[in-house]
Amino acid sequence: MIIVLKQDAPEAQVQAFCRELTGMGFEINDSKGRDTHILGLIGDTKSLSESWVLANPVVKTCRRVSEPYKKANREFHPDDTIVDVGGHKIGGGYFAVMAGPCSVESEEQITLVARRVQAAGASLLRGGAFKPRTSPYSFQGLRAEGLDLLAKAREATGQPVVTELMNSYTELDLSPYLGKTVFINFFTEWCYYCMQEMPDIKALYDTYSEDELAILLVHIWDGETADNTASVKGKYGMEDMTFFEDEDMMVASLVGLQGYPASLFLNPDGTLEAAANYMLTLEQMTGQLDAMGVARKAAEE
Repeated sequence: MIIVLKQDAPEAQVQAFCRELTGMGFEINDSKGRDTHILGLIGDTKSLSESWVLANPVVKTCRRVSEPYKKANREFHPDDTIVDVGGHKIGGGYFAVMAGPCSVESEEQITLVARRVQAAGASLLRGGAFKPRTSPYSFQGLRAEGLDLLAKAREATGQPVVTELMNSYTELDLSPYLGKTVFINFFTEWCYYCMQEMPDIKALYDTYSEDELAILLVHIWDGETADNTASVKGKYGMEDMTFFEDEDMMVASLVGLQGYPASLFLNPDGTLEAAANYMLTLEQMTGQLDAMGVARKAAEE
């Protein structure tokens, strides 16, 4: 629902009206332009009476809408959106050019490009710090270091910078496991074959020495699949095993998974020994680990 307020409506009454609406469970997109003040209600407004809304003295008119993307829709805020980035305006008829390299690779490279971009008249320097690619062996970007280098380029030129952040970034830290063979399994609970592997992975945990083998289970979920790690642990007796939440799916995308389940076998120095993008049997898992020289618990007794 879109509610158009009267231009001369007292601010105190407007705020009181907004508190009533939020108290009813609605999210409000408040847009104040030169000639209009609009409240866009986000939520189920079927039970909200238009006559009740119109009875409020601050309301000029209202109407129901079913437009998508309410936070970006001009029905909710008709005026142009203008973003000011360090004095450079984007939108509303302002012309902005963002230029720079695909990937940030070194301080020398990005600083040189920044100076040339500025000299050519571009408004902002852009450069990719995060570069996920299909192959895990391809350059994935400098990540946090790339952001630091962009900041240095900004200091050198005074020019604003822009880079693409696909999501909140999480990283699987393997440093605590250096010196051990590492078995990583990527799974999601809606995958039948992933769940079929769980008893066998638990058997690996019970079979091999923890001094030589680290088992990491990476739970992939994207907001549409529920976070049911606790139920997986309880169902398969994995309460003592190490799980990693890949909520934003960044780890999965960085290693270039083509489907689930997927497994990686890493040597004690962190290098990749073997990978599988399909369901493994217990015999296949133990065969690979035995070939890598991982000691079983029975061998220690």
